Amino acid sequence: LFELLPYLEEFVRGLRANAGRLIPPKARRGSPGQTTLR
Repeated sequence: LFELLPYLEEFVRGLRANAGRLIPPKARRGSPGQTTLR
């Protein structure tokens, strides 16, 4: 298990990075949009 922790940590970071790229546009559309002009 301890050998897999670094790999899992990198995997989770990758998922969070991808989710951070995919989710903000939708969230910003719902929020009082500062990016609506873009």
